[in-house]
Amino acid sequence: LALAGVLRFVDRTYAVPDDDLFSAASTLALYGHLLAEPGAAAPIAALARHRDDFTPGATAVLAITGANLDRPTLDRLLAAKPFSPTRTPLP
Repeated sequence: LALAGVLRFVDRTYAVPDDDLFSAASTLALYGHLLAEPGAAAPIAALARHRDDFTPGATAVLAITGANLDRPTLDRLLAAKPFSPTRTPLP
């Protein structure tokens, strides 16, 4: 049943590197005031890394779920460089 829904409603999927997941989770924490585990921030990471695949001004739905963080993961998340609001990594 879940696969049928994905095949019907999902247009595309992406894989992103772990560093991008941590940057995306850091971005959510700093700009969105949301604490999410890095894997849950994958939609933000994919949008940032593959932004040229999306039509400017188009609507994208990004589901952010999960806040299952242990202390080492939280420390790494807080040390990660967030993406800027313009979707490029901050220096």
